Amino acid sequence: MEVINGGQQQYGLTYGFLFGVIFGLSNRGFACIQHVILRLFLWRAQCVAQNYRYFLNFASERVLLRKVGGGYIFVHRLLMEYFASLDTDTMS
Repeated sequence: MEVINGGQQQYGLTYGFLFGVIFGLSNRGFACIQHVILRLFLWRAQCVAQNYRYFLNFASERVLLRKVGGGYIFVHRLLMEYFASLDTDTMS
């Protein structure tokens, strides 16, 4: 087995990293980056609960939400329509 010299190994790591980034971004990577940035902005604006799992489980225990598969839905249509109709400018 032949040992690869440092220069060739550096090129291999660099091109492998670049290929991985390009491939990752073309396969839903942008959505992941957008999700992380959105959560960061919401956290900085103090508009989200600190522990999502606790908050959602708390709401489902009080029959505001229902667990469905890996997500949650509103139990009461009127409550869902109320939150959907809120003006985002008044929430600041």
